Amino acid sequence: LLLLLVSVCSLTSCKPGSNENNTPDTPATIKLKSQSVAENEVLTAGEQTIQLVFDKMVKLQNGAKITLNDSMLIPQVEAMNVSFVVELAFETQYTLTVPAGAFVSVKDTAVKSEAVTIHFSTSEKPAQMPFQLGLGWNLGNQFESHINGVAGETAWGNPACTQATMDGVKAAGFTWVRIPVTWMGHIGEAPAYTIEEAWINRVAEVVEYAHQAGLKAVINIHHDGADSKYWLNIIAARSNEEKANEIQQELVALWTQIATRFADAEDWLMFEVMNEIQDGSWGTGKPNEYKVMNAWNQACVDAIRATGGNNATRWIGCPAYNTNLTAAMNGWEKPNDPANRVALAVHTYDPYNFTLECSQNTWGTDAEKATLDSYMKSINDNFLNKGIPVYIGEMGCCKRENADDEQYRCNYLNYFAKAAKQYGISFALWDNGSWGPSGKGGKESNLFINHATGQYPEPAAQTAVEALVSGYK
Repeated sequence: LLLLLVSVCSLTSCKPGSNENNTPDTPATIKLKSQSVAENEVLTAGEQTIQLVFDKMVKLQNGAKITLNDSMLIPQVEAMNVSFVVELAFETQYTLTVPAGAFVSVKDTAVKSEAVTIHFSTSEKPAQMPFQLGLGWNLGNQFESHINGVAGETAWGNPACTQATMDGVKAAGFTWVRIPVTWMGHIGEAPAYTIEEAWINRVAEVVEYAHQAGLKAVINIHHDGADSKYWLNIIAARSNEEKANEIQQELVALWTQIATRFADAEDWLMFEVMNEIQDGSWGTGKPNEYKVMNAWNQACVDAIRATGGNNATRWIGCPAYNTNLTAAMNGWEKPNDPANRVALAVHTYDPYNFTLECSQNTWGTDAEKATLDSYMKSINDNFLNKGIPVYIGEMGCCKRENADDEQYRCNYLNYFAKAAKQYGISFALWDNGSWGPSGKGGKESNLFINHATGQYPEPAAQTAVEALVSGYK
């Protein structure tokens, strides 16, 4: 009997390559090695990339349904790496579901991936920041105008600003005014670089006009750095550390004096440390230029904070190279600030041929709107969602000589305002007080409000401003 049992065993369960249930071996499984998002991690809203790394080279199985909550995802697959680019909302619970077999081995399609499920969420939407300028207007070609290296309020033909100017700006629906100021010609010798008292007093007088009108105000250092032609010269500084430090000392001296002069002003006043600092090419800059700009921004913030009073917590605008958004994404660094009240300053006149050159008279295709939407979204994704305030210090659109083309200007202004408002982005309309060389419109014709009276110079200007204001409501 014992011999019989041994014989049965040798013929059945003891056969090589079989198991107790007589079922075939299960193919190997593709295992998850790592993931970029941990279980129950809290992410920041906006565009995010989720990455999975498997232990074998994989490809997507036909018909695989990978989801983030109820949305289908299309992965990018490269060797063992799988990534998903997703757009996340604030305060939302998410589940990434990758079913078993969604991926198969490149070498053997019978080898399939294991199921992957990741739960995560996004952070709360930040409370409304105290930085909120709203819809602004530029007193352009006024205090930043200059002749032969000397700044003058009326040097480029605009009349002197009055209280009526600011009252009219307020009545038009604006909430803040940017007052560009050039200081050259009113600066003493090194090392004190003393600002001429009459000049800073006149600036202060106009700043008070804005305050009395119920407007917030922003003042800056403007054309001292225009195209690197004057003392605030990034061409000289980018390759010469000694020169960069010399210019930095002058910036510190000026901002120490300006901040001291306005130390008692409350939060209705903001400082913007520089304007469009660039080398004359109007490009996006280079790393050595970013390095200089970041150092100058930090030095200005430190100088302003050191003066105390309300300057200890005053909002400060720090520009990217050329106030360019791409440059900001490439190399702008937020200055260290104990008050955490620094905002990035950028400008946009895109598309240039339509907004400033006036060689293009129509605007509003789907592609043109998408470009503008993308600009605002980039501000949101790269800065606002990371807790960095941003404002657009300049934007605008020139007057058309042909009345029929004016509707395109109004459409652009209205759409721009809506696109900015969607993300809560503050911006200021550029008004240079001019209707261009012809006096009827065209290139650089950006007169919306009379710089002396605060009144609309013509019905078309009022229509354009109303289109802008209505878009921001």
